[in-house]
Parts: sequence; C-alpha cells; structure tokens
Amino acid sequence: MKIYVHINSSENKGVFSGIKFSDFIEHSPILPKNLLLLAPLYYGRNHNSGFGILEGSDEIEVFKNHNIDQCGNLCFVDFDDPVKLNSITKLQIAELLYLNHTSEPLCLPFFENIQNRLAYISHDDGWYSKIYCKDWCSMTEMVTNKLQQLIQKKLEVNSFYLPSDFLGDVSNISSKGLLIELESPNKNSNIVVANLIEVGIYENMDVLFNDFERGRIRFPFKKEYIFGATDRQ
Repeated sequence: MKIYVHINSSENKGVFSGIKFSDFIEHSPILPKNLLLLAPLYYGRNHNSGFGILEGSDEIEVFKNHNIDQCGNLCFVDFDDPVKLNSITKLQIAELLYLNHTSEPLCLPFFENIQNRLAYISHDDGWYSKIYCKDWCSMTEMVTNKLQQLIQKKLEVNSFYLPSDFLGDVSNISSKGLLIELESPNKNSNIVVANLIEVGIYENMDVLFNDFERGRIRFPFKKEYIFGATDRQ
C-alpha cells in the first residue's frame, strides 16, 4: 500500500493519495459537525445556498458508508450549525463555487460566520484529496492514526503504538512530499515493513506514481522501519 502526503503549513493545506473520505472521518482528530456539500449536489438536503447539507454525525456516517467512488468529485466545507449557515453571503457562495470548480480557493476557505474549520476536495475517493484545515497539525495526526490502524491490523494485535522516531520522520518529511510504502514480506508474516521516502511536491497523482515507477525521482531521504512481534503492546 502507498500513501502520499504533502502538508503545507503556510497555506493550511494537505495533499494526499491513499486516504479516503472514510479515513478522514475515522482518523481525523477534528470531526465535522455538519457538511455543506458543494459536490455531489444530488446528496443531502437542499439548502437555499444551492448546495446540499448533512446535519450531525449520523447523517455523515450514512454518507461515509455510501459508495463515494460513484460521486467522482467530492467537495465540502463544514459548518457549526444550520442557523449560522443561513448567514452565508452571495460572495461566499461565489467563492465556494470557485473552489468546487477549480479545486483552488480564492483565499483561505475559512468563513467566520459559518465557523468552518476545513474544506475538503477529492477526486476518485482515495486517489487524490486536498484538505484545507485551520489546525494543519491535525492532518499529520490523521495520517499517523491511519498508519497505526493499518500496522496494528497487519500485526494482528489489539493495540500498537508507533515509535516517536517514526512519527518524527513522518511529520518532518510530510512538509517536503512523503511517500509511505507499507508491505509484508509474505501473506503469513506478522512483520510490516514501512518505507518513508521523500519524493517531492506533487498535485497530480498520475504524474507522481508514473515518475516513481519509472525511477525518475531522486530520494533525498529514504528510511526503512520494520515492525514485528517485539513491537506489540
């Protein structure tokens, strides 16, 4: 399995591959209360902004279990409560339409009146996603939570904690463009090999993985971690 992470703290932005919407909901320390769906427009209840809304964790959970792949593009911002959402302005609607259309915000996509903390854009769920988050550190935590779950499952243990040096490398290299490869030597092995590889900054995942497979990337940083029985908690 391969996961790509680039986190730009100055723009409160993260670009990912290998992270699905369900991963975001399950592993992000910042859980959205409600979603204003900019795409797809056929899901959720209609709002006078022209977008769809999902209210509360139950509706978000149902949407998470929906086949997000069928949506093609997924784009939303969160909001604090439905009453505050009614204060959204025409200019803000125009900014959100631009965000959905171009996958780029005109400026940081955080609006005080609806008190949103994030904006989420993805194409082909799990292949490419871009997240703007006020607390950009939470995006690193989301990735490490996902990695912890994957490794724990492969090791077949009930609890597992990633070592501090591994977490430090993930955090540091994410700002430069990090590719994480997880693999097991064989299907029956309770060993997980994690390669952390600095590959640079990419927005196009097709280009990234094509460059990687064809050996076009020089690796300023590459480190292998091996997790096994001695790492069980």
